[in-house]
Amino acid sequence: MKTMSLTDAQTQLAQLVDALEEGPVLLLRKGQPCAALVGLDEHFDREAFSLGRNKSLRRLVDEACRKTKEGGGIPFSETLKEVDQQHPAQKKRPARPRAKDPAAR
Repeated sequence: MKTMSLTDAQTQLAQLVDALEEGPVLLLRKGQPCAALVGLDEHFDREAFSLGRNKSLRRLVDEACRKTKEGGGIPFSETLKEVDQQHPAQKKRPARPRAKDPAAR
């Protein structure tokens, strides 16, 4: 893995981005790691990345996983059956056509 001082990185950002094809670049401040640059491919999912960085959401998911491991869970098929029992199938009405927005013309 390539390493570079934060000071050098500030003047060589374009070269650093090119170097990401070879792997991550570790940035150092006063000789200590402070950040890492990683390359992204065409399959990068901004939403998943953002959600993965959300500490509150992470805590909720971790707590839910812990509770499921401790007390067991309910199979999704059982949840679907319960929803179907509470809301029997209704005839679906055809979708109404949207009104045209005069401002969009």
